[in-house]
Amino acid sequence: MGSITPRWPQDVPFLQLEGQQYRRTTKILRTAMDRGPAKVRAFSKVEPRIYTGILQLSGQQLDDFFYWFDNDLDGGVLTFIFDDFHEADERLARLVVPENGYNPERQGETTWQMEITIEVLPS
Repeated sequence: MGSITPRWPQDVPFLQLEGQQYRRTTKILRTAMDRGPAKVRAFSKVEPRIYTGILQLSGQQLDDFFYWFDNDLDGGVLTFIFDDFHEADERLARLVVPENGYNPERQGETTWQMEITIEVLPS
């Protein structure tokens, strides 16, 4: 029996579009040679789309995010499904977890802010 891919939590708002950054990854591998020009070759025909944005969450939403992250995504190892705001379709993605983990910052009395990066996988 296969496992079911989790969805982005319903009660947690997705990345804010304002201030969101989109970054393309390179599909070229460049290797320096002892002599002459570098060797350049393509290593992939497809690439993930990478988005970085801000989550603004209440305390409960922050708890819900970390519960989902720890349990449904196994600490960020597993992929998830979300509704793509660019193409109005469901997409498979994974979180790009910072080396030092997530560090939400308090914004006022009841709001938390946290930067996250997701990789939208090629379909």
